[in-house]
Amino acid sequence: AGCSGIKITLLNDDRINASYDHYRGIIIYGGLRKNFNKEELAFIFLHEIGHCIQDKLGLLDNIRSSDEIKSLEFQADAFAMRLSCGLGIDAIRLERQIHYKFADLIHRPYDLETPTHGSAKSRAAWATQRSMNSCRPAILSP
Repeated sequence: AGCSGIKITLLNDDRINASYDHYRGIIIYGGLRKNFNKEELAFIFLHEIGHCIQDKLGLLDNIRSSDEIKSLEFQADAFAMRLSCGLGIDAIRLERQIHYKFADLIHRPYDLETPTHGSAKSRAAWATQRSMNSCRPAILSP
């Protein structure tokens, strides 16, 4: 039935995060809302909608490795970029801006690759290579 009617929970804490859960929906943590502007939050929300789409397609079932999780994160970025087309959002600029800001806020080097989310540098480079802000039909696999 798609991702319409999805539950959204706004938490009042200092964690800088957002997540999607099959049962709990999208969770936006207080630290994220305190540190990101409305346009950035909209893009982050679209990324979480990307995870909902993955869930509806069965892509979140039976994940076995950190590489599979990382691939899903990049794909959720791709969904967010594609979904942002109708909103007039500069997706590549936001993709870079959000990942670099997040790295600054948690004091993580831009090029530090994490097993499940990559690095700010790799995700920004990936977005630029894909040039998905053109809003042409997108290839949603990393």
